[in-house]
Amino acid sequence: MASTNLDKLTMNFRYNNNDHSFQVPINWTYGFLKSKLYEITNILPVDQKIIGLSNTQNINDNEYLINLKHNNGVAKFILLGKPTAPNNNSNNNSNNSNNSNNSNNSNNSNNSKI
Repeated sequence: MASTNLDKLTMNFRYNNNDHSFQVPINWTYGFLKSKLYEITNILPVDQKIIGLSNTQNINDNEYLINLKHNNGVAKFILLGKPTAPNNNSNNNSNNSNNSNNSNNSNNSNNSKI
């Protein structure tokens, strides 16, 4: 499985019917891989389901990728998960306060006409 002459692993994976590929140093851990996958897909590491790198479901984040399933330095796997939504809370809060100010102003002007 592991070759002693490797200095990089090629990670080939499929997500959302798209193929992706990148190389990583052999001393990368499973945790580093999940962080890289988050950069590419916006799926939080805790929400990622990686299929095909191991015969077991639970892989420790400290496990070296070189120790997982690969063929001469090429690992293939499928990634499942739902990307996180962009954080727009600050924009929504400012819009909400503007809207409430506008509605208060219109209510005040309506009251002054009565």
